[in-house]
Amino acid sequence: MNKMIYRLSLGSMGILPMVLHGRDTRATNFVRAGLAGLAGAAVFCLALQGGILSAEEATDSSQPEKKEARLALEECLRRALEENLSLAAQALNIGIAEQGVVGAQAPFDSQFALDLLYERAKSQEEGTDSDRRRGELTWSKRARTGQTFRISHSMSRLDRDADTPISPFYDLDWTFTATQPLAKGAGRTANMAPVWTAENQRKKTVLMTTEFIMDLINTIEGTYLDLSYAIRYLEVRRSALKLAQELLARNEELVRVQKLPGRSIEVLQAKAAVAAREEEIIVSRNAIAKTEDAIHRLMNLPVRFEGDRPPLVPADEPMIDLEVPKVEESLSFALAHRPEVQALKLDLDSARLELAAARNNRLPEVGLRADLGLAGSETGYGSSLDELAEGRNYVWQAGISVSIPWGNRAARSRYARAKLSYRKAKILFQNFLEELRLNVINAHRDIDRDLKRIATTKASLEQTQLQLQTEKERFAQQMSNSFRILQFQDDLIEAQIRHLAATIDFNRSYFNLLRVEGQAIRNERFDLTDIVEKMLPRLYPSRRRWSPGKGFAG
Repeated sequence: MNKMIYRLSLGSMGILPMVLHGRDTRATNFVRAGLAGLAGAAVFCLALQGGILSAEEATDSSQPEKKEARLALEECLRRALEENLSLAAQALNIGIAEQGVVGAQAPFDSQFALDLLYERAKSQEEGTDSDRRRGELTWSKRARTGQTFRISHSMSRLDRDADTPISPFYDLDWTFTATQPLAKGAGRTANMAPVWTAENQRKKTVLMTTEFIMDLINTIEGTYLDLSYAIRYLEVRRSALKLAQELLARNEELVRVQKLPGRSIEVLQAKAAVAAREEEIIVSRNAIAKTEDAIHRLMNLPVRFEGDRPPLVPADEPMIDLEVPKVEESLSFALAHRPEVQALKLDLDSARLELAAARNNRLPEVGLRADLGLAGSETGYGSSLDELAEGRNYVWQAGISVSIPWGNRAARSRYARAKLSYRKAKILFQNFLEELRLNVINAHRDIDRDLKRIATTKASLEQTQLQLQTEKERFAQQMSNSFRILQFQDDLIEAQIRHLAATIDFNRSYFNLLRVEGQAIRNERFDLTDIVEKMLPRLYPSRRRWSPGKGFAG
């Protein structure tokens, strides 16, 4: 617990004694008598100088003062990017999207199949008992343009107990089959649309994770500014308490020399002001502690009670002199660098893909098929293979198949939905561009507003300081009273807070402009691209080309 100690206090009217509420000379002597050694000597020396420190501003000299933990903004950002749990969870979506690409490519993988069959047959009429063993090995693959290829090799062996010249014998054959769709399912777009859509989703996930990072950076910057504001706000409140204490000390001194009555309204007003401003300090300290907790949480540091940790102090001062680009420059930069713009372009591209695939899906199924097979049949496997290689036994066939669903309502419905989705994607893209332009303009308006606020609040602060100083001089000549002094003090405090708020809001508006422009990760103050690149994979270029108005080109 902090204890009440004494120190000098220099008032605006000179060195004035500051006494605690209701403390008289006997009470002071009693306290002095209770202290021993150096503590008593220190109090006595300070009493000779006429100053007493308030309980709020002092700490117990028996306890070592905690060192401040100074934290730079860039250090805070890097720590948060490395350790923030929400970002770690968001980054896992990239891996999930990559697996979606793998799953979309699976239909084009080679397929191997092996079938083994054993059959035993007995005929009482013919008096035969036979065993048949059959095996078939098949390889098949679907091309990215829609063709399917199949190669199969089958072997069967028949053992019979009847006295026939074909017991036992081997049947071998090799068969090659090719199928080419001519309408539905034909072409690279119709077959690769799911893969390209999955790749777009993966890229979009990376972009949205980048957007999430910039939102996180903006949140950290705002919280950092909140802490800077809360600390400076506490300093203003402490200076306000000091002014009230100086006024109280002067009024009590006037009571002591009998220039004011014992229960003077001047003393009561000063005491009320001291109590109210002490309350504001308590509230301000609580706000600082909560803001420190928020910063620790963003950096994934353990949140502890403020008594168990050093005070966190921002190492970077709020900025005032900054070069702000023009509105059109910011808009051009945002169109080129905002991840959300690129993500919406990918959504528009995916909608085109879905529309192209749905248009193809309405067509009838028309397939051209060709088969070529070689066969061999001998009493031994080797001789059957030799006969197959000679090519004397073969079979080939070719044909076309057509399938038209009656009504085709499923394909028509999918095509209608795809058209609506494509229109929706275009509207959302255009709407976002308008919103982006508005956000850029508003960001510049906020910066311009805050710059003007800084200038006007600075002028107001200077005037209120002069007013308070003038009123103090009138008070010294007994031409004013405590009520007016406290009013001018409140005006000064309000002016200080407004100037502080304008400065912090200007920095907040500047960081918001960086966020809107899409350069929150890299700007003139710091570059975080190195740590972001470690988290996010590179965006590989697409294997296809999109020609506006001409469709997809392989």
